[in-house]
Amino acid sequence: MSTADCKELLVEAYPDTKTKEWKRTSKYHNGFDVEIRVFTHPVVGTVFVNEDEGEVITDSTFFETRQKSAMKPSDFYFIVDSSHDMGDQIQVFLVLRDYFDKHGHLESAHVENAVKGFFPKGLECEEEMEACFAIYSVTDPEVLKQMFVDSGFVYAEFKGSESESE
Repeated sequence: MSTADCKELLVEAYPDTKTKEWKRTSKYHNGFDVEIRVFTHPVVGTVFVNEDEGEVITDSTFFETRQKSAMKPSDFYFIVDSSHDMGDQIQVFLVLRDYFDKHGHLESAHVENAVKGFFPKGLECEEEMEACFAIYSVTDPEVLKQMFVDSGFVYAEFKGSESESE
């Protein structure tokens, strides 16, 4: 998808704008290795175009808008969940901090491609579902928590379930 194609998409999404009013400010690969182009408009502001999906995104806190090379462990909250009978594994959930701070919940996004490179060394794990990792090599939740903190992730303790907070 070219810049011109993206501008046409933006004019479709914002019919009161004109192609020449949109300025591309950057392009990069996000955590999914998809090319994202960033555009600004004097009235609309900043928007992101996902080239693979032909999608216009306005929320800069989404994982999809994040530049992969700029992500670091401290961008993520994590929780350790050993409360379920998972046998010999513990689950770790990750969420972008600014996304959670704005929306109050986990984002449904596979983050493994972006975060595995800065996971604690020697950790045996796999992403079982969006932002949820099954950890096999560490069985003590406190040890695991400290490993993630030492790697730069930010620990978060979420109180209660969704049904309790309603």
